[in-house]
Amino acid sequence: MQKNNQEIALLEHQLKMAAEQPDLYRAIEVLEQLLAKAPQRAVYHQQLGQVLQRFCDSEAKHAQLQTLVAQYPNAFTTRLVVARFDEMKGNIQSAVHNYIRAINGAQSLGFWLNDASTAPWCRPFVQHALTVAHRERLAMGQRWQEQLKQKYGASAIQRVLKSVQMYTGETAVEHTDDRQLPKYFYVPDLPVAPQFPRESMPFLEEYEAASAGIQEELAQVLSVAQEFPRFQHEEGEDMLTEGGDWDAYFFYRHGERFEDHLTTCPYTASALERLPLCRIPKHSPEVCFSILRPGAHILPHRGVTNLRSVLHLGLSIPTGCALNLPNIMEITWQDNRAFAFDDTYLHEAWNRSDSTRIVLLADIWNPYLSDVERAALTDVMSELGDFNRAVATLSES
Repeated sequence: MQKNNQEIALLEHQLKMAAEQPDLYRAIEVLEQLLAKAPQRAVYHQQLGQVLQRFCDSEAKHAQLQTLVAQYPNAFTTRLVVARFDEMKGNIQSAVHNYIRAINGAQSLGFWLNDASTAPWCRPFVQHALTVAHRERLAMGQRWQEQLKQKYGASAIQRVLKSVQMYTGETAVEHTDDRQLPKYFYVPDLPVAPQFPRESMPFLEEYEAASAGIQEELAQVLSVAQEFPRFQHEEGEDMLTEGGDWDAYFFYRHGERFEDHLTTCPYTASALERLPLCRIPKHSPEVCFSILRPGAHILPHRGVTNLRSVLHLGLSIPTGCALNLPNIMEITWQDNRAFAFDDTYLHEAWNRSDSTRIVLLADIWNPYLSDVERAALTDVMSELGDFNRAVATLSES
């Protein structure tokens, strides 16, 4: 806390110097740095608005602001002005992407949710950004729906079309089960199944029969490498686990194949190939030896989408380990037995033993989706991924 206060004091001194020169661009840069450290200080928002309104009077200055938001990706107020410049110049695609990224950045920090959380000077600009972003999402969704209808036929993909309409805001989101809250994408009207019945997955017995060979390859992996990367290797994810580590030996991660691991474990790789893995480029599947150390507690959380389910095959299960869906059920792993659950329900897991728990975790398609729906959803998720990557990168190019 003391270090943060010292850094803020230094930045405030730099802001004062920029104002005395005056150097408006430097003032904007310093204010964005101050807001990154103290986003709730209203005075910084007010000062930034005042400086931006004085600064934005030429195309050259627009280019400077583009450089600044590339350097400070969370500078949502400055990005809003960049987007407005883009729109005025007729660069509609860039404007839309910058508007959406500015809105997402602001709302993730609790701003621009309503008038009370929006600085008065930029309320009309924020409302305009919201209108433009909503209009583009609707148009995007309608384009996708027409493409899907032409490719697959409307009658076969009614749930998919409805999911797109909900995602883009064309229709309100209506959950079949209110306990099921995907963080990213929801497919409606599927049967309610926190844990999927075995009869919905006819491949389970064959998969379980492969467990002895998989365990042999797991033993070889463990004999060579005693340390593994954390399952949560992405920024901010380390807050998900306490009391012990959650490690992983990946075969797939966000759809990317780990060729050396698949080659090291050919029997396991062969067993995985016979599963209905949820294969969506740059998205899924995620497949790994999931290694939960003694004392570890994976805190309650939710998955991103119910179009897939998470398949667990028990490989080394000590007593005192469980997967818990609060107020729904507690599932105990068993050696050589598999089950699948919908991780968009709140869930947690723990290892209360003094031994390591290991399962083979794999993303498979929701068993209640037809082959046509799976193909259509693959198209939708690929389009969404392309769009979201464009939002994240176009404005920085």
